[in-house]
Amino acid sequence: MGIYKNRVVQIGCGIVGGAYVKAYTNKGIKTICVEVNDKIIDNLREDGYEVYKSGQVPLLYDIDAIFLSICTPFDELTSKLDMKYLDSTIETVAGIMKTNPEAIVVIRSTVNIGYTKLYEQRLCMIMGTPVEVCYQPEFLRAKTAYEDAMNPWSVVIGCKKRTYKIGLLISIYAMFIDVSKIEVITIDEAELLKVVH
Repeated sequence: MGIYKNRVVQIGCGIVGGAYVKAYTNKGIKTICVEVNDKIIDNLREDGYEVYKSGQVPLLYDIDAIFLSICTPFDELTSKLDMKYLDSTIETVAGIMKTNPEAIVVIRSTVNIGYTKLYEQRLCMIMGTPVEVCYQPEFLRAKTAYEDAMNPWSVVIGCKKRTYKIGLLISIYAMFIDVSKIEVITIDEAELLKVVH
């Protein structure tokens, strides 16, 4: 604990994740990308980003946060969001956390209520140690995703309690918005807010 390294990992670099990759880089945060789509990977590499294919991530060090922006399509058969793509990230996240035990995990995908806590429980079981997973609903519009990431009208962080790691997230978001517009609420409230939005 103590000093932030100013390095984050963005898992999922489509419209939302890609906008945050560019926004963080613009603010001087070293952002490492993890993606499954070959076309997105090629485009990110052409733009000079450090990017790895999911399942081929090497050992990474000095990571402050791991952000997840993964597609969660609506399943009409179950009337719930399909979490399989988000579920598939857990081994990658665990691998990154083994060399970065102080990192915080932040889910940004739209999820079923209660999912963030389940993800945290599964990650704790794999790691064999306590980890902290937060939920940060994003409100980016597809056509203006980068502009919205650079100029958020509000930032909401869903967490169990205020910790050193929440201070880290606040310090990152404070680069984009006045701290008075950053609200910390419970995970369940944050998940519900995103679903309703």
